[in-house]
Amino acid sequence: MRNGLKQCAAAAALLALPVGASAQELLIWHDKGDLGTVMFEDIGKLFAEEHPGVTVRALSFPTDQWLSKSIAALNTNTAPDLLFNDNFRINVIQQSSGKLSGVQDMVDGLDDATRAALPEGALDASTLDGTLLMLPLQQATGAFGVRTSWLEAVGEEYPETWEDVFRIGKKFATEDPDGNGSDDTFGMALQAGNPSVTHQMLELFGFGAGLDHLIIDDEGNVVLDDPRNAKLIQTFLRIFQEEGLVSPDTINHVFTDMYQLIEGGRAGMFRVLDANVVKWDGIEGLAGDYTIGPIPSLFEDEPPAVEMHSVRSIVVTPSSDNPELAAQYAAFALQPESQAIMLKNKGSGVRGDIPLDGLSDTQAFFAKPQYPVNPNDFLSAKFAWYPELQEAFYREISDAIANPPADFDAWIKATAEKMQDKVADLKD
Repeated sequence: MRNGLKQCAAAAALLALPVGASAQELLIWHDKGDLGTVMFEDIGKLFAEEHPGVTVRALSFPTDQWLSKSIAALNTNTAPDLLFNDNFRINVIQQSSGKLSGVQDMVDGLDDATRAALPEGALDASTLDGTLLMLPLQQATGAFGVRTSWLEAVGEEYPETWEDVFRIGKKFATEDPDGNGSDDTFGMALQAGNPSVTHQMLELFGFGAGLDHLIIDDEGNVVLDDPRNAKLIQTFLRIFQEEGLVSPDTINHVFTDMYQLIEGGRAGMFRVLDANVVKWDGIEGLAGDYTIGPIPSLFEDEPPAVEMHSVRSIVVTPSSDNPELAAQYAAFALQPESQAIMLKNKGSGVRGDIPLDGLSDTQAFFAKPQYPVNPNDFLSAKFAWYPELQEAFYREISDAIANPPADFDAWIKATAEKMQDKVADLKD
């Protein structure tokens, strides 16, 4: 009886469609949580106004699960219509499966205004081995956040330099900035539990400070021991060691642990991504009590800036039953009204001509940043082996956090030599 009712309901739904329309569903896999699902499905509702009978269903998986499921599905021709994730993760599934064919034709078919609105940096970041592999939809921007009330409590202002950070951070850790009478606050919240999360912290501070490259350059030459790069790495290690700004457990922390400290009011300084502020605007005690600004300055000759943390992109899979429709939806997600939905749900779109109506001040900071946006070098788009080099380097960083080198200059030289040997092995 129940199956019969379902069949009747399905038939009724089909009959209710406008003449000429056919019921079709597009399925998207992503890892952006409930807000990401709402974002894609709300865009789907707009899309359905032009494509009656079409529905969009989005499923979110934890990142590691998304990676393994996407690779397996591509290799068995059972993938959904569309896959969405940060550019470096799309690279990973392509390097593992080789099933994606690129989106240059899709970009060439965009209207002139949309094509012109795509930032060159976002297109570069969406390229792998010379092929425009994915369509950029979002530009994830990383900035620096500080608890406003804590600054007032310790008599400080937003930190402009890293020496400011160290001074303020010590006050946050020792002067009871939240006024609860307990010794339960930390100067900063970071994550350093594994290479895949540690790199996001160091690269935020490095590229935000104006470095062009961190580990190697465009030719594959190791640059991590160049004076400016070495200064960044030494400053980063100071956070954990000499200054002691973070929880002693940070060496084991990943996203969840870091966000618990931030959202629970125990950390005074932290990374802020455009995707964070949608949630944080609704958290009592945090909303309205953090100031967003540029990455603290490391070099006097570089202007204050934020970092292009990643580019979030979409691809149509070869498994799609409706590849043309899926491509139309992907292109539709670049229209201003779709990009505005992204801003309200899960971070900045790639276009710079999006209306700011209805956005909070924190969302508007990322939609129209008042500071330069320094891109990550995105070298995984140039060197297929770069993620492996990156993981090896951040294992060295993790070891240095846990076991501070007695002689930093000797350590940085030895680490550079290890990475040069690693590059040679990977190139072979």
